[in-house]
Amino acid sequence: MTSPVTPEAPRQPGFPVLTAIVAGVTLLISLVAQLSPGLMDLLVRDRPQLLAGQWWRAVSPILVQPDGWGQLAFNLVGIVLVGTAVQRRVGAMSWLSAYLVGGVASVAIYSAWHPTDTGGGSSAAVAALIGVLVLTSRTDAPPQRPVEFAHWYAIFFSVYLTALDLGGVTASVIAGNLSIVAVAVGRRALGADGIVRIGGPVVVVAAVVMTMMRDDHGTGLLIGLAVGVLVLLRRYRPPAVAPSVAVLADLLAPIAMYYLLRHWGSDTGTALLAGAVIPAVSVLVRAVRAVRHRRIDALGSSVLVVLVVSAAAEEFSGDPRILLFKDALLTAAWGCWFLVSVRARRPLSYRLTRPLLDRSVHPSATDVTGSGDPGRWEALWENEPGFRRAWRVTSLIWAGALFFDAMIRMLMAVMLPIDRVPALSGILWIVTLVAPQVVTNIHLTRSGTWTLLRQQRHREGAAAPSDAGS
Repeated sequence: MTSPVTPEAPRQPGFPVLTAIVAGVTLLISLVAQLSPGLMDLLVRDRPQLLAGQWWRAVSPILVQPDGWGQLAFNLVGIVLVGTAVQRRVGAMSWLSAYLVGGVASVAIYSAWHPTDTGGGSSAAVAALIGVLVLTSRTDAPPQRPVEFAHWYAIFFSVYLTALDLGGVTASVIAGNLSIVAVAVGRRALGADGIVRIGGPVVVVAAVVMTMMRDDHGTGLLIGLAVGVLVLLRRYRPPAVAPSVAVLADLLAPIAMYYLLRHWGSDTGTALLAGAVIPAVSVLVRAVRAVRHRRIDALGSSVLVVLVVSAAAEEFSGDPRILLFKDALLTAAWGCWFLVSVRARRPLSYRLTRPLLDRSVHPSATDVTGSGDPGRWEALWENEPGFRRAWRVTSLIWAGALFFDAMIRMLMAVMLPIDRVPALSGILWIVTLVAPQVVTNIHLTRSGTWTLLRQQRHREGAAAPSDAGS
């Protein structure tokens, strides 16, 4: 569960300013709240009061420790130990994203699970930092002492709180102490880097179990693991994976935003519009980059146009259900694009796939098709009728899948309650993005397309030495 050798130089271990600020603010507010019961009541988690207009309760529960001095000490140690290690590893922005998203989202989720429960604490936000820690820590060299201690804390945190859910206070105390003993013994047998490797699986199991028990520490760990994945993808930038993750984030973030706003009392129209802002901003950023490179981002432009048209239509009609049609319009438009491109000079599936698989000089280990040189693709396109036919068929496959997706989305928008549609829409996005890829790869394998690319690569590799010798 930890990252392989990092290709770039590690971050400089400077003073973790952000960690110190968050620890200091948390300590100050917690101390004042401990001495002022009235202030504590204003800051703890309270869903009815949140829905009544006390908006600060969406964030303030992660700044106070209503269970007393022990909770304050436990969470401050976590912020300092884990926070320092994580900030030095991934930087301040990723640290802050994990802490805030993990803390605030866990408050919302826990309030939905337990509407009448009040409370608070920084531990769910610390859990998110733990998730980032176990995914981004290096295992190719012994960790520095602060990182090692952070992993000790992460293992104790996971074992202690999971046992608390499963067996109560006595079981948690016994399990927590045993985890410390096990880590100490394991360090002598496996070394400090062995403890780092063990921490990942322990945290993942704890995240799943605690989430199943409706414990917000589990959701905090899961959110931190998700942030850790994004950090690794940004760091390594796998050519075929990073764009897919960006698209997936654009699709899933509006769903999360919608249900959070609905949980906080927003009406359906406002929640749908707010969710649409996230992909709109992402598209605008990509459009600006495309313009700077003198390119047109047709895919992003279509998303932006549909979002603007849908928002305007909802504003004039007053019916939020219109916003549910935007995804159907998008997939229908993309389906038309794939279909029209079948008779174009290069079909859309070819134009979209080649940049994902191209390598500038040599194919990497992840280039399973051996398709590294873009010239290789063009040579096959000009000389192999079967190669051309395969890519035209894949464009038809994607057109059919997108048209079917659009039809299902229209039916959902018309027939289902509005609050059910965003979640079902997210599931449908995953199906639509994955299923055609499976069918496409089966077709490209059976048609011999991948074999043609590999053979062309081998022929060029065999020709290179003879050319050099002559």
